[in-house]
Amino acid sequence: MSTLEATLGVSAVSIVLLFASMAIIWLLMSLMSRISDEKKSEPAAVVEKIAEVPTAAIVPPDDRARKAKAAAAAVAAALALHKSRARLAPTATSTTSSSWQSVHRASAISRRNQIFSRKRG
Repeated sequence: MSTLEATLGVSAVSIVLLFASMAIIWLLMSLMSRISDEKKSEPAAVVEKIAEVPTAAIVPPDDRARKAKAAAAAVAAALALHKSRARLAPTATSTTSSSWQSVHRASAISRRNQIFSRKRG
Protein backbone atom coordinates (compact mmCIF):
# COMPACT_ATOMS: atom_id res chain seq x y z
CA MET A 1 0.00 0.00 0.00
CA SER A 2 1.54 3.24 -1.08
CA THR A 3 1.35 6.58 0.65
CA LEU A 4 -1.16 7.86 -1.89
CA GLU A 5 -3.50 4.93 -1.28
CA ALA A 6 -3.24 5.38 2.49
CA THR A 7 -3.99 9.09 2.14
CA LEU A 8 -7.02 8.43 -0.04
CA GLY A 9 -8.26 5.78 2.40
CA VAL A 10 -7.98 8.14 5.37
CA SER A 11 -9.70 10.90 3.37
CA ALA A 12 -12.56 8.58 2.41
CA VAL A 13 -13.07 7.48 6.01
CA SER A 14 -13.03 11.05 7.25
CA ILE A 15 -15.55 12.15 4.62
CA VAL A 16 -17.88 9.30 5.57
CA LEU A 17 -17.57 10.23 9.26
CA LEU A 18 -18.21 13.87 8.47
CA PHE A 19 -21.40 13.22 6.56
CA ALA A 20 -22.58 10.65 9.11
CA SER A 21 -22.12 13.16 11.94
CA MET A 22 -23.95 15.83 9.92
CA ALA A 23 -26.86 13.41 9.35
CA ILE A 24 -26.99 12.56 13.06
CA ILE A 25 -27.02 16.24 14.02
CA TRP A 26 -29.76 16.91 11.46
CA LEU A 27 -31.86 14.06 12.84
CA LEU A 28 -31.39 15.27 16.42
CA MET A 29 -32.42 18.80 15.45
CA SER A 30 -35.49 17.45 13.67
CA LEU A 31 -36.43 15.36 16.69
CA MET A 32 -35.97 18.29 19.06
CA SER A 33 -38.10 20.59 16.91
CA ARG A 34 -40.90 17.99 16.80
CA ILE A 35 -40.81 17.64 20.57
CA SER A 36 -40.92 21.39 21.09
CA ASP A 37 -43.79 21.72 18.57
CA GLU A 38 -45.85 19.22 20.58
CA LYS A 39 -45.26 21.21 23.76
CA LYS A 40 -46.23 24.46 22.08
CA SER A 41 -49.54 23.07 20.81
CA GLU A 42 -50.85 22.38 24.34
CA PRO A 43 -50.93 26.00 25.62
CA ALA A 44 -52.93 27.07 22.57
CA ALA A 45 -55.99 25.34 23.99
CA VAL A 46 -55.50 27.13 27.31
CA VAL A 47 -55.19 30.48 25.53
CA GLU A 48 -58.44 29.84 23.68
CA LYS A 49 -60.20 29.08 26.96
CA ILE A 50 -58.83 32.25 28.52
CA ALA A 51 -59.89 34.28 25.47
CA GLU A 52 -63.49 33.16 26.00
CA VAL A 53 -63.59 34.68 29.51
CA PRO A 54 -64.35 38.42 29.45
CA THR A 55 -61.57 40.60 30.81
CA ALA A 56 -63.93 42.44 33.13
CA ALA A 57 -64.46 39.19 35.02
CA ILE A 58 -60.71 38.68 35.42
CA VAL A 59 -59.71 42.17 36.61
CA PRO A 60 -62.01 44.05 38.98
CA PRO A 61 -62.70 47.70 38.03
CA ASP A 62 -60.94 49.18 41.08
CA ASP A 63 -57.88 47.07 40.34
CA ARG A 64 -57.78 48.38 36.77
CA ALA A 65 -57.65 51.97 38.00
CA ARG A 66 -54.83 51.10 40.39
CA LYS A 67 -52.93 49.40 37.57
CA ALA A 68 -53.45 52.43 35.32
CA LYS A 69 -52.03 54.71 38.03
CA ALA A 70 -49.06 52.36 38.50
CA ALA A 71 -48.42 52.36 34.76
CA ALA A 72 -48.56 56.16 34.65
CA ALA A 73 -46.11 56.39 37.56
CA ALA A 74 -43.76 53.94 35.84
CA VAL A 75 -43.82 55.99 32.64
CA ALA A 76 -43.15 59.19 34.56
CA ALA A 77 -40.23 57.58 36.39
CA ALA A 78 -38.81 56.24 33.14
CA LEU A 79 -39.01 59.67 31.52
CA ALA A 80 -37.34 61.29 34.53
CA LEU A 81 -34.54 58.73 34.46
CA HIS A 82 -34.12 59.18 30.73
CA LYS A 83 -33.64 62.94 31.13
CA SER A 84 -31.19 62.58 34.01
CA ARG A 85 -29.10 59.90 32.34
CA ALA A 86 -25.47 60.83 31.89
CA ARG A 87 -24.62 62.10 28.45
CA LEU A 88 -21.37 61.64 26.62
CA ALA A 89 -19.09 64.63 26.55
CA PRO A 90 -19.46 66.63 23.37
CA THR A 91 -16.69 66.25 20.86
CA ALA A 92 -14.18 69.01 20.54
CA THR A 93 -15.11 71.49 17.86
CA SER A 94 -11.54 72.58 17.22
CA THR A 95 -9.49 70.76 14.60
CA THR A 96 -6.31 70.71 16.64
CA SER A 97 -4.86 67.36 17.55
CA SER A 98 -2.24 66.31 20.02
CA SER A 99 1.34 65.65 19.01
CA TRP A 100 1.08 61.86 19.31
CA GLN A 101 -1.93 61.86 16.96
CA SER A 102 0.03 63.87 14.44
CA VAL A 103 3.02 61.52 14.64
CA HIS A 104 0.88 58.39 14.19
CA ARG A 105 -1.04 59.90 11.29
CA ALA A 106 2.16 60.96 9.60
CA SER A 107 3.70 57.50 9.98
CA ALA A 108 0.57 55.86 8.60
CA ILE A 109 0.57 58.18 5.61
CA SER A 110 4.27 57.53 5.09
CA ARG A 111 3.77 53.74 5.15
CA ARG A 112 0.87 54.04 2.73
CA ASN A 113 2.88 56.20 0.34
CA GLN A 114 5.79 53.75 0.41
CA ILE A 115 3.52 51.01 -0.90
CA PHE A 116 2.39 53.04 -3.88
CA SER A 117 5.72 54.67 -4.67
CA ARG A 118 7.73 51.47 -5.07
CA LYS A 119 9.59 51.10 -8.30
CA ARG A 120 8.31 48.36 -10.51
CA GLY A 121 10.98 46.23 -12.07
